[in-house]
Amino acid sequence: MKKRESELEKLLIRKIKNKDLSDIHDYIADLKKIDFSIIKTIGEIRKKLRIGLFEAQNIVLNSPTWIDEKQNFIDFNNKAWGVLKRGADKVTENEDGTVSVTFDLKKDDKINDTTIK
Repeated sequence: MKKRESELEKLLIRKIKNKDLSDIHDYIADLKKIDFSIIKTIGEIRKKLRIGLFEAQNIVLNSPTWIDEKQNFIDFNNKAWGVLKRGADKVTENEDGTVSVTFDLKKDDKINDTTIK
């Protein structure tokens, strides 16, 4: 396990000097080799490049490493958001494109199991 941890450390310490996509795509490929998921990779790219969530998501999903999983990721997210929105007490779509979903956890209603179909 130590070898894997040291590989991870090296990757996390490595600096991306500029936003040259070939460097970024190499970094994304390296992250996948040490079992980073799409979500974890998006978070890492966001942190390293100091960019927003949607920009990081766009870079990762369009990278050669993850392009084959892009549609599955998008489909899953859309279904999950649909379930959240249907069960939410309040959904607010903001001008900046962000969405807030609020659940009243103090309600006496029974929560029905909702599955993603």
